[in-house]
Formats: sequence, C-alpha cells, structure tokens
Amino acid sequence: KGLPAFEKELEAFHSQRPEPYLEFAQALRAAGQPGRALIAFQDALRRDPAYVPALLEYAAALKDAGQHAQAVAIAKRATASAPADPRAWNTLGQAQLDLADFRAALGSFKQALTLDPEMPEAHNGTGIALAQIGDPAAGEAEFREAVRVLPNYGEAHGNLANVLAW
Repeated sequence: KGLPAFEKELEAFHSQRPEPYLEFAQALRAAGQPGRALIAFQDALRRDPAYVPALLEYAAALKDAGQHAQAVAIAKRATASAPADPRAWNTLGQAQLDLADFRAALGSFKQALTLDPEMPEAHNGTGIALAQIGDPAAGEAEFREAVRVLPNYGEAHGNLANVLAW
C-alpha cells in the first residue's frame, strides 16, 4: 500500500512544493527503484531548481547509478545555490572523486572543511584525493582526522589501513 498510495496522493494533490516529490524520490530509492527515484528527484527540482536537499539527494542517486558527470553537474548547482553549505561541497567532491578528478575534488573538500572543519566525510575524501595525487602522508593525516572526529567511521579506517600499507 505504501508507495502506490503515496504516488496516488502526490498525483491528486498536484503540489507546487518540492518537498513531497523529494520524499517520494527518497522512498523510491530506499525501495530499490533507482530509475523511478531519479524521475521523482527531477519532479522535485522542476518545482524549485535551487532546492538544495533535492539537489544533494539527486546527485547522490546519480552517483549510485554510475552517472558521475551528471552527479558533478547537479552538485555544482547545489554549491551555486548554497555556497555556505559544506554538504554541497562534500557532495561535489565525492562526485569528482568518481570521475578521478582528484585535484578538483581536493578543492571541493577543502571548501567543505573551511565551512565545517569537523566534517569526517570531507576529511576522508581529502585523504583519498591526496593519496591519489601522490601525497599519501598528507592523506594519512586526513584519514586520522576523519577517525578522530568519528571514531567508528569504517571507510576512513579502511582507507587509513590502505595508505599505511603503501
């Protein structure tokens, strides 16, 4: 009853607000329907092209779908709409990592950390970018900082172990 009922209510309501469409997109994504979720994210953004929560979620969904260039483009829209939001810069950095654009990713993560020095995901991303451009010692320091901020951050622990094994 859940998703079909939600979709039926959404169609009947004809909201001009992006929030219901974002919620529907999130529900579709959680239900393992990524293609339909991408369409619902687009529906949300048609109602408000600068709606940062939808831009961030849409970029992440595109990234998960392997559409990395599109994820970068959407994340750039998020940073333009909310330049003071560290989540937007972190999302952009993550998408840039997927394109192996490590220097651009490094710049995005550094901007995220300027805005929120305690963001463990940005420290982890910075570490990945630094290691990939040939500075594993600086990458190690960033992985350690990510773990300091969030001690149970498994991905950062794994990246730290990998860089120490180099």
